[in-house]
Amino acid sequence: MRRSGRPIRPPRVHVRGLGQQDEETILAGGGDYSMPTDWSPDGRFVVFVNTAFGRIANEQQSDVSLVDLARGGKLIRLLASRFHESNPAFSPDGKWLAFTSDESGRSEVYLQAFRAGGTPAVTGERYLVSTGGAQAVRWRRDGKELFYLASDGKVHAVPVASSSKPKPTFGPATALFTIGTEARAAIHSVPGFDVSADGQRFVVPAVNAEKAPSIVVIQNWEALMMQAALRNR
Repeated sequence: MRRSGRPIRPPRVHVRGLGQQDEETILAGGGDYSMPTDWSPDGRFVVFVNTAFGRIANEQQSDVSLVDLARGGKLIRLLASRFHESNPAFSPDGKWLAFTSDESGRSEVYLQAFRAGGTPAVTGERYLVSTGGAQAVRWRRDGKELFYLASDGKVHAVPVASSSKPKPTFGPATALFTIGTEARAAIHSVPGFDVSADGQRFVVPAVNAEKAPSIVVIQNWEALMMQAALRNR
């Protein structure tokens, strides 16, 4: 199918400078649905979620990949398994990667050491952060707290101690506030929300509906799509 004379393609990862004349460069993508979620603190890596359309119908599986900007945009598969791994976020010191995985049967937040060097990879033990279902992970700027959106719509804060110990330790999760059902449905990006450097202010979706929600039923939609496709050839 085409729209406005151009084929419809899945999202790809692009980068562009802030200058008005700066050109846009495609970093990664292709046949997969690619959504960037974070940039490493040293500016070397862009991490993104890579979901192939062929997998969506089967098990909602996605993988996590990196673009290595220091090596000409080399593509590196970081987390690739039969599980749904998503929401990657670098710690502020670049030594850890937080992400979600449904390897336990539901999506939870995990933390794993990140090694840059010549062969970037996550290494060592994978530490469980959440226990009640989670998505949308963000860090506080000093690395001492992780925030995640739980399955019940509540944003939680978890204290993290990782810099001076061989393995990280986590304090109890504290529920901060709730993102409503309609607002969660309006989230169009993987991160879902963001937090200020000091962890005191949050950017969250907001929906102010003047009318009550309604359900719209479109009949004979397949024929309408076919007509639209024929008109745009």
